Amino acid sequence: MVEELLFTKIVDKSTLYEGISIPVAYQKFLLSKMHFSLEKGSQKNIKVEMCGYIYDDAVIKNQFFDEVKFPNHSDLIQIRYTKQSLLAQKIREVFSVTEYFVNEYWKNQADNKSHLVIPEDSREYIALYVSKDGIRFDCIPRNSTIKTQQNIDFGEEASQRRETTTLGFKRNANVIEKAKKRANGICQLCGNQAPFQDKQGHPYLEVHHVIWLSRGGADKLSNAVALCPNCHSKMHIVDDEQDIALLLKKAK
Repeated sequence: MVEELLFTKIVDKSTLYEGISIPVAYQKFLLSKMHFSLEKGSQKNIKVEMCGYIYDDAVIKNQFFDEVKFPNHSDLIQIRYTKQSLLAQKIREVFSVTEYFVNEYWKNQADNKSHLVIPEDSREYIALYVSKDGIRFDCIPRNSTIKTQQNIDFGEEASQRRETTTLGFKRNANVIEKAKKRANGICQLCGNQAPFQDKQGHPYLEVHHVIWLSRGGADKLSNAVALCPNCHSKMHIVDDEQDIALLLKKAK
């Protein structure tokens, strides 16, 4: 089974309980790789592999919306599963650190007027790989002693032979440090101050390569900017040409 990396995202509440939305930039590639199409409002059962097990309790869905009210709205394709599904149970077992932060946040929701922000050193990531046979979740969890993980019996481990082709990029730590220092705590896209400080008391910004490394961009200060988490997500999901031009100008 030849598979390719689709994208990687930070695990959040939706990932734990409901599903994962596919960014617009990756939707066509996902469907072409799986050799099918989805009309608005339709869904298809899919197999998801995770930690060596195959789960058949997920669907890929093209959410329905009123095209008269939203004529220019892009398709909203999601991988969906229920909170009680074996797949969701396994996800919460693996990503126990994120589940802890989510539970603590909602426990104090009455007195909490801010958005849930998981500290950078506690964030967990999930990578999505795609092939004609289905989706594979590659988990990047944190070692946790926060709570005792439940042992869930998921049956016999599926024996699969797999070929994987991925691209990795080594990032220069000096570029990251200099880009953050140059921004001086201000997001270079929206112009707002960093939303919070890290454990060292530094303004929290994330370094973004304006021309992505996967697109041949250079790992140099002239191609790097420091952004708040919201703007960083926007650059990877919306990929707006005007924003790219603005950030290239600021980077240089």
